[in-house]
Amino acid sequence: MGGLGSTRWAWYNKKTQVEECIKLSISNIKGSLKPRCLTSLTWSQGGEKIANIGLLIQGSGDPEVVWLMYSAFRAGSEEKKYEYPVYLQTTPLPWGGHRYWFSCPLKPRGIICGRRVKDLYLPPGYEIFGCRHCYDLTYRSSQEAHKFDSFHRMMAGVMHDFSPHMTPEDVAYILGDRLKPPPGYSERELMDIKNKFGWEDLDPHSNYLTDKELCERSGLSKNDLKRLEEARLLLPDRPSNLYRPKLLSWAKKLVFLIDEAWSIPEIKAWSKGRWNTNNPRLWPPCREDWKT
Repeated sequence: MGGLGSTRWAWYNKKTQVEECIKLSISNIKGSLKPRCLTSLTWSQGGEKIANIGLLIQGSGDPEVVWLMYSAFRAGSEEKKYEYPVYLQTTPLPWGGHRYWFSCPLKPRGIICGRRVKDLYLPPGYEIFGCRHCYDLTYRSSQEAHKFDSFHRMMAGVMHDFSPHMTPEDVAYILGDRLKPPPGYSERELMDIKNKFGWEDLDPHSNYLTDKELCERSGLSKNDLKRLEEARLLLPDRPSNLYRPKLLSWAKKLVFLIDEAWSIPEIKAWSKGRWNTNNPRLWPPCREDWKT
């Protein structure tokens, strides 16, 4: 009926967040990527096991395919067992060796996706792991980034009698939903408006991240976060002790380097020295250039 992974494709309309899905990451199994290796993964939520999956790695010489084996229940039906292959792809690393990736096994239009990805997702109510693009998943942070846009536009309209040039971006800054003051008003003028209308008690850090939120969204462990703070590679704002939203992407890069066994001195050397190179935005960086 359309092939593996094509079930219910036309029914999928609502944007699902990746945080709602079971995520299978290549980093979770890279220590087991050996031919004829049998392993398993367990997912928990609130201290309760919600999913378990068996994985069998196969290949002639190097690992080439991961067989996924698990069971699932569908409403009004009995347990159904799943067993299917997910093929692996590799890319060379600048310092030697190679990195493994999953090939997405879904067939959204009868043709296998095959997209090279590091994470596969199983959304609620679905049966086959697939990539974020095929399932059209979004991130919670992306949805939340614009959740107050309509409110900002409405407040800008309300303010027009007092300030005809007030824009939604101005309102966003006054309410603390925007980090930098927009052009057209000075920061002092906007703060005068904020005080005049009794907005001075609103939390200016409403979209900042706690250390727990930063770790959950970036994949950092608390121990690694402490090490990075001690090296002054990832610091919260003072005195709020909260992290600016833009630090999330930086934290994810640091997670990548830590997963690749970079030491903290090497990361620090790269962080400072990359701006003296011809291509400071090169990613991923070559570890051999920054070994201390």
